[in-house]
Amino acid sequence: MNTKLYFLLLITVSLQSSSHQGLQTYFHQQKGLNYRRNCAVIDFAQKIRCAALYTYHRVKQHNQTDSDAALAPIAQKLTEFKDWMISLENETLQLIKQKYAVSDEIWQKCLADIAEVKKNAALGMQNAYSTVSHDPAIPADVLEIMTMLLKQNNINPHSISLVMADQATIDASPGTIARTILVTESVQKPELKIYTHYIPAKIIIFPRISDASKTEKIANCAHEIQHLICQHAIIEMVLIDYLTHYYGVDKAEFEQSKEYRDLCKIQEAQAEILAAIKHPDIARHLKTLRAAHYYPDHLYEEHFYSLSTIDMLWRIHGKIQSLMH
Repeated sequence: MNTKLYFLLLITVSLQSSSHQGLQTYFHQQKGLNYRRNCAVIDFAQKIRCAALYTYHRVKQHNQTDSDAALAPIAQKLTEFKDWMISLENETLQLIKQKYAVSDEIWQKCLADIAEVKKNAALGMQNAYSTVSHDPAIPADVLEIMTMLLKQNNINPHSISLVMADQATIDASPGTIARTILVTESVQKPELKIYTHYIPAKIIIFPRISDASKTEKIANCAHEIQHLICQHAIIEMVLIDYLTHYYGVDKAEFEQSKEYRDLCKIQEAQAEILAAIKHPDIARHLKTLRAAHYYPDHLYEEHFYSLSTIDMLWRIHGKIQSLMH
């Protein structure tokens, strides 16, 4: 066992859930080197933390008869994770504003358009559309999982097209399991106009999902559905429209910028952390997936630490809940 990492984790796990600068520093240069071993050490430390926190809650609340009050500290920690993820995205958007010297007036217009498109998309996902289809070539178990998770998240399955990737798409992204596609419409001339109506989204399923375990299938489906809920693509598309129209920013250049890459990393983390916060089973599946597989150039051990912390909080939640009944 890596002694340095082990003691670093013992120190880190005593801190607040979102405060793990020590881990970020330790893993910064590794980029997946010894990933599974590191995740195993993290998981071991989390089990110690789980036992300690469970004992703490039992001692603190052994006379507590109000289950809501007993579980409130766990709910608060999960809420802190959500707030942290949202704040990271907002901070990165502000850095983009600063990089391209976007005026306050234009920025507020951009944010207002993003909010309006997202609002209409959320409403649109409640309805069924005749243009939406579910590809019969999708494996039956994957279609069942995707449909179940859409319903759990209050999304009408018939507001989202589910399709198998064609060969050209597979060749272009050989390592991909699934991808979410959201689109917006805009007119650049003479004035920028963002159309805010909902255009039915699409989730593309790649054949390699058939080789995944049930846990990996659930985790990957939950990841894509959270992208839908957060509507990450809408943020990017409207932002690019504004930067292109008002500041002449080249789209390809923007997508190579550090700020854009950081935004993508945060959104990929949100797709899992926000999904894990909502349900203990999803947290467990995502943690299991990430214990074995990192997301190249995006999600590494720091992300696994966050997921494993959320999973640990849910396990304590379940133990406390069982004591109250």
